[in-house]
Amino acid sequence: MSARLDKLPQHEKPRRPKRTSPTARTLAHLRKQGFLAAVVERRLPYGFTTIDLFGFIDVVALDGQPGLLGVQTTTQNNAAARVSKIREECGDAARRWLAAGNRIEIHGWAKRGGRGKRKLWSVSVLRLELSALLDSPGLAAPTGGEVASEANDLFASSTETFG
Repeated sequence: MSARLDKLPQHEKPRRPKRTSPTARTLAHLRKQGFLAAVVERRLPYGFTTIDLFGFIDVVALDGQPGLLGVQTTTQNNAAARVSKIREECGDAARRWLAAGNRIEIHGWAKRGGRGKRKLWSVSVLRLELSALLDSPGLAAPTGGEVASEANDLFASSTETFG
């Protein structure tokens, strides 16, 4: 069958459906909530490397509250790694962002649904607080989208499902 597809002109070859990135999902999610949102990460030419604003922000949104909402988007499985990255690699910039009256959220996207049921995209939202970025011994970043028991006052979490 592949030999037959190779002989088809380019415009007649079946295309694989484009996958929506976590950033595009977050942008649509925020706009659906009525927020004014924009992508602030930039892609380097001739490669697959992206550079986030201040090293950790993919999307900025105005949500009607004082300050800006900075969002790091990822898959649900990588949410804990993003929290660690913000704390360890971008800690100073993140502290300054939060101290200026802004907010940081990590949006982790995953397909969820029961066995034999249609899988729908859902987002788990972790809000990162300033106290989580201060040196706190014994503080563990949330794993798997769940909030660590010792960090309940440092992170807020919610999950929404979309069809």
